[in-house]
Amino acid sequence: MDGVLLHEMTHTRQFYFVNPTMDRLTKQYGLSDDVGDDSLQDAYEKNAGYVADYEAERDLLYAAALAPTDAEAKAMTRQALGKIRARRAKWFVGDSQKWTPIDDIFLTMEGLGQWTAYAWFTDKQGLDLDPAKVLPEVRRKRNRWTQDEGLAVFLVVNRLVPGWQKFAFAPKPELAEALLERASN
Repeated sequence: MDGVLLHEMTHTRQFYFVNPTMDRLTKQYGLSDDVGDDSLQDAYEKNAGYVADYEAERDLLYAAALAPTDAEAKAMTRQALGKIRARRAKWFVGDSQKWTPIDDIFLTMEGLGQWTAYAWFTDKQGLDLDPAKVLPEVRRKRNRWTQDEGLAVFLVVNRLVPGWQKFAFAPKPELAEALLERASN
C-alpha cells in the first residue's frame, strides 16, 4: 500500500503541468476523455513490431540503470534514447502523431510515480530494503508499459543527472525524453 500511496501522491505534484498540457492536446487532436496511461498500450499491444521496438528500448534503459560504470550507463542511455525517437518517428505518423506527446507525458508521470515508491523502499532513510529485491516487486508483472519503462527512465535519470528534480518540477518541467537527453550527455 505504501508504494501505491507514494505513486499516486507523486501525481498530485504533477497536475500543475499535466492538466493544462492534456487540455491542449485534447483540443489539438480531438482526444477522448478517457485517454490515460494505458491508452497507448491498448492501441499498440497487438502489434508485434511495435512491441519489439518498445521492449528493446525498455530493456536498454534497465541495462543502463544497472550498468557497472556511468560511462556504460550513458552509452546505453544514448542508444535507448535513439530507439525511443526511432519508435516514435516510425509508428507515430499521420493520425497517430498524437501519441508522441502522450507517450512522453505518461512515461514521465508513471515513471516518476514508480520511482518514488522504489526510492522509498530502497533509501537508507526510508525502508532501506535491498534494491535487487525491490526492483522486481516495483516492476510487478511488467505488463504496464508506461510504469515499467517510466521506472527505467527515472532510475537512469536519478543515476546520471544530479539534482534532476529541479528540471522535472520546474515551472515548465522537462519530461522523460528531455531528462534522458540530459542523462545521455
